[in-house]
Amino acid sequence: MTVVLILWVLCVGFAALIAHAKGRSVGWFALAGLAFGVLGLLWAAFATPAADIAAKRQAETDAARRERDRLEKREDLAQIRRHRRRDVKPLHWPE
Repeated sequence: MTVVLILWVLCVGFAALIAHAKGRSVGWFALAGLAFGVLGLLWAAFATPAADIAAKRQAETDAARRERDRLEKREDLAQIRRHRRRDVKPLHWPE
């Protein structure tokens, strides 16, 4: 019984240590290690580092902004084309 308790405490400590190294929430992974034991430790080990999550989120935001800018530019061009096509009376020099 003592060995199981020591193993459980080690799972909590190592899950928290791994989470800290990956920039993730130490408290939540320590709680996962406490609640799930070895499974919480494995969860911490296979969790995506916070830097990778932030980089992915930034890349998605940048892509969305580029798409928005492209659509705005396209809309501006369409508006220019519409104005070119409208009927404009030719200019006459005064006599």
